[in-house]
Amino acid sequence: MTNNIKKQKNDSLTYITQAEIHYHWAILQFHFGYEKSAVFSLKKSYDILQKSKKKYPKLSLNNKLDGIFNILLDQIPENYKWVFDILGYKGNSAFGFKILLKNNNNLFNIEQNITLNLLQIHFQEKKTSTISLTNSTEIEKLTSIYIYNKNKNLTKALELIENATHQSKINIYNYLIGEIYLKQGKFNKSILYFLTYIAHNKGNTYLKAAHLNLYYAYFLLENNEKATSHFQKINNTPISNSEKDKHAQNSYSIDEKLNAILLKSRLLYDGGNYKEALNELNNLVISNLLENEKIEFYYRKARIYQSLGQKENAEKFYLEVLNNSKKANTNVFYAAQSALELGIIYIPTHTTKAAEYLNIAINFKNHSYENAIEIKAKTLLKEIKQ
Repeated sequence: MTNNIKKQKNDSLTYITQAEIHYHWAILQFHFGYEKSAVFSLKKSYDILQKSKKKYPKLSLNNKLDGIFNILLDQIPENYKWVFDILGYKGNSAFGFKILLKNNNNLFNIEQNITLNLLQIHFQEKKTSTISLTNSTEIEKLTSIYIYNKNKNLTKALELIENATHQSKINIYNYLIGEIYLKQGKFNKSILYFLTYIAHNKGNTYLKAAHLNLYYAYFLLENNEKATSHFQKINNTPISNSEKDKHAQNSYSIDEKLNAILLKSRLLYDGGNYKEALNELNNLVISNLLENEKIEFYYRKARIYQSLGQKENAEKFYLEVLNNSKKANTNVFYAAQSALELGIIYIPTHTTKAAEYLNIAINFKNHSYENAIEIKAKTLLKEIKQ
């Protein structure tokens, strides 16, 4: 396709069109696990973008990719960073966000606003983006639903899904609805939607995650036979590059044993029901818990208190997670995330202490959310230094 573009008249759209094609091709390659090919496609996209910027410096169509590359190259995970360091590619997150905040009023405007929303949610820990989406297109609605779901506004997410024009035709809606109902404690409804998602899925994305969620739902319905069946299916399902699927596989690998009260509390918290989640935890007697369960208990309490604005209690329980993780063979995600959250808590008043815990978060390896935590911690460290 890019060869056909090259044959056309060498106008201002030639370079940026080629750069956009290679960029989107790279996203697909990452999605389907072709990581080396994806890096090569990103290199092509970046190189062509530089040509476009040099030849057409005032072309607003350059801005979206320029902003994206500045952010991604500045935040790239350690396991990919060495490649771009060798190539000499550098980024600047602050500059990248500044570019994306420009209202260019061009054909990339919707995609640019979607990208800005997602990058701000993931890298800047913002609950809402600087630029709101209009939800006039299906892709904008999907992005808004994802953001509402992530920010625990399930009512708004479900409302948007129910009003979606092509809800029955877009399979990801089935997964999202299943996730929302699971967090609301409507386990039978969630099962229906997760099973529908699996039945209509033509790829691998979120299949492991769907089976993990079915494991949770059947477990809480005390249907141990079906719970065990879906737990086993996690390992028999092809992996994807999504962190949800990696987390599901990790849950299987460590042979995750569930505690019903801890799980209910977690789901209530994920649904934004903080006080109800805390009430569930208060039903537990710590001395009756296994070591791994104690760590999760401390972690869940810390998350809830932080969301309720009780920072001193949150700090106390995050420190309990870190202290107890040293002597227990547990999922290191809890320790890594606790260190990250302590860094966030300390930033306004103790930047040195904040940096210490952000670096601790980065140093935790081999857990399912390693890349996400590393990126967030490094972003915050750069903000502290500015």
